[in-house]
Parts: sequence; structure tokens; C-alpha cells
Amino acid sequence: MYNSQKFPENTYMLGCPHFSHKNICRGVSEWGNKDVTRNFLNLEDMNRAILDSINSSVKYDDHLIILGDVIFGDKTKLGNILDRINCKNLYLVKGNHDEWMEKGFDVEDRFGWIESYKEIIINRQHIVLFHYPISIFNGIHKGSWNVCSHSHGTYFPSTKNCKDQGKVLDVGWDCFNKPLSFKEIKKIMDSKEYAPKDHHNKDTN
Repeated sequence: MYNSQKFPENTYMLGCPHFSHKNICRGVSEWGNKDVTRNFLNLEDMNRAILDSINSSVKYDDHLIILGDVIFGDKTKLGNILDRINCKNLYLVKGNHDEWMEKGFDVEDRFGWIESYKEIIINRQHIVLFHYPISIFNGIHKGSWNVCSHSHGTYFPSTKNCKDQGKVLDVGWDCFNKPLSFKEIKKIMDSKEYAPKDHHNKDTN
């Protein structure tokens, strides 16, 4: 049905870590609205909390897919940050703040692959990976999922409590404060219902 890369069940997904992003860190932010910032005093505290959340969830031999916006700040520090992630199998679906990652950048070899869009299968479950939430995507009417980030939990169809907007989930760090395992994502997706948005339904191709 799908020409997608297979991944094992010990796969985790995390979006929008925004390492070293000054304005999203409340203690040093210059944004006027601090309600949309993270409650940390400085960038090192914020980076450490994100890294701790990864390393306490994801083991060395697991697989971690990052759904975009890895770092927003001093990009020369990305190598050091990746060195502090214990998981050896890293993959990146690029976000809008990752466009600087062209071929040959310093830490390209730290990722198994870097894609703007990716379709994978885990335990026969088809998953569309994209930085942005998608309203209609490949296989939506056949039970496919869209795992995304970008909106930091503010886009209503992708929130974990929205059951009638399709199987879309924002796995950004601001939503769960940790990476989610395939089993955790499945539990949330099982509570969501597919709501047709066009002619696609269970009887169409």
C-alpha cells in the first residue's frame, strides 16, 4: 500500500526542541508576551531540561525522530548538544528553522537521514511525518497518522484532547515536555476519530 521506510517499535518522536532559542526562554526573552515562553531562567537550564527529557526516555539503541526546529540560536553549538543526546539513531524532518542545514553542514553525519517530508511504517501503522500539521494527507481515510510539530500545541486539531479532527498529533516539546514513544502516540491516536474533509472515505482508493 505504501512505499515507506519501516521503523521498529522502539521509535520516539519529538518536535520543536528549539535548543538555545533566546526568546522562547522566559528569563532572557525579549518578547512582550511571556505567556508563550518556557519558564526557565537561562538557556543552559532550558537546554538541560530538554536533554534530560530525551535521555530519561530514549535509550542508546532506540530511534529518535525530531520533527523540526532543532536549534534556534548559536548554530555552532548544535554539535555539542547532539553529543549530549545518548541515543545513537537520530533522524530529522526539517522545520522552518532548519533551512540552514544544507548538504555538508558540520553535523550532517549525526543523522541517519534528513528529510523535509517522510512516510514511515511502525508495526503496520502508516505515519506521515511533516513539520507542519496537515489537514488531508496520504492514507488519512485508511487510518494513517500525521505526526507533526511547529505549533507548540496551539493548533487545535493537533492537540491530544481533540478527538474529531483526524489522527493528527503535535509532538512538540511544549506539548508533552518529552519525546513520545510509538506506543504513547498510538494510545492518543486510538482516541481520535477520522472526520472526512473531502471525498475520501473508507470506500475510496
